Amino acid sequence: MKRSRITSAALALVGLALLAAPASAEQIKFAGAHPIPDAQEGDFCYIEVPHVHVYTPANPEVLYRSHNGQHHFVGDPVAFGYDGEKHSYYGHHPVQVDPSVHIDVRADPVTEYCYLNGPHFHGYAPPVNVNFELKGGAYWYIGKYPRPYHKRKKRYARINVIYEPIVYVRPEVVVEAPAGYLGPVVDVHVDHVDHVPPGHAHGRGRAGAAVGIDVHIPVPTIEVGIGVGVDRHHHHGKHKKHRKWKKHKKHRHRH
Repeated sequence: MKRSRITSAALALVGLALLAAPASAEQIKFAGAHPIPDAQEGDFCYIEVPHVHVYTPANPEVLYRSHNGQHHFVGDPVAFGYDGEKHSYYGHHPVQVDPSVHIDVRADPVTEYCYLNGPHFHGYAPPVNVNFELKGGAYWYIGKYPRPYHKRKKRYARINVIYEPIVYVRPEVVVEAPAGYLGPVVDVHVDHVDHVPPGHAHGRGRAGAAVGIDVHIPVPTIEVGIGVGVDRHHHHGKHKKHRKWKKHKKHRHRH
């Protein structure tokens, strides 16, 4: 059974209980779902709207993008115990983040880039106004990478160093790369990432990776919440075990 997401409707039910925060607690703003650091028992926060916590995210300079003082997680959530809706991607691609500060005031999306090599997951489908091709069960970005992508690549490509030692099952993608894909093509292995001949992608997580990951998820607790449209909340659930994601059938689709 997959974890349900926390939306504004659910947050409204606990709004009255979110006013008892210690005045000295530092509020760190988040926008959308994100991993919870190991120092805070690990796990995953499923809140999809702007909210706050009393902890700093792990590796914020690489795993997150900051807009309006809020942290937007742009990595693969499955590596951190995420068990919700997921979509398979291959290689570097644009992502759109919502910089809205309040639940009822929407802002125009901002384009950022995911620099994860090889096959990986995200909890959302690609934006409809960006060219992606669905092939081998994964979305591939079709098009040239603009200057902002290249300018930030050196900094954000370090995300692969963070993910390399994490044992989890990535999507299985064994197909020829689409003709319009210009990103890196790699073969993901246990101790390193091998570059393979151009145009051929072969990735299935890390060889030897466990087919299941035990995720310890404590009982739900509400920590703090103040401010208009901003909530502080810890969302957890019961223990559960992840299953191996099945291979998608091959098909072709463009957005």
